[in-house]
Amino acid sequence: MNHPECEYVVLEGLEFGNKFMTSNHDNPELLANGSIGYKILGYGKTYEEALRIIYPTKADENRALANYIIDMYKTYSDLEAREIIN
Repeated sequence: MNHPECEYVVLEGLEFGNKFMTSNHDNPELLANGSIGYKILGYGKTYEEALRIIYPTKADENRALANYIIDMYKTYSDLEAREIIN
């Protein structure tokens, strides 16, 4: 069920469980091939409202961002170390 008054829809990938928001449109749960690839978690009238569906509190959002930064640092540090060795 689409909510035309909402600008954003929050989806969760059925295969990997990734959560994200996108602009609201008809049938957002469908993949390009027409099969269902996403579960609709909710709708948001604003970016902040949609973000709170993914991260219920600002602390959750900050924690996720910090974890992402640490993961990227580890990934790229490891890549640079391998390039130096090779």
